[in-house]
Amino acid sequence: MFLVLSHDLVSPLAALQSMIGLFGKGIVDKADVQSYTSDMKQHLDALLATIKSLLDWSLIQLKGDEPVIKPVALRHVVDTQFNLH
Repeated sequence: MFLVLSHDLVSPLAALQSMIGLFGKGIVDKADVQSYTSDMKQHLDALLATIKSLLDWSLIQLKGDEPVIKPVALRHVVDTQFNLH
């Protein structure tokens, strides 16, 4: 479980670090800044969603609640992850 969580947290951070490094070195053309900014927002959104899910899970564990099993829109989840990568 920690391996999966680590990967889900590190991947967006590594992408953000790379993009910021390109900005810092002046490698990114001003015309491409908008595209990179959009990508950075997507990575931050994914990171925040992962952290929120982790916090929700930890709260459930602390309270001892039982999980609620419900259908998931798998297509949306797959499309979201595909777009991030």
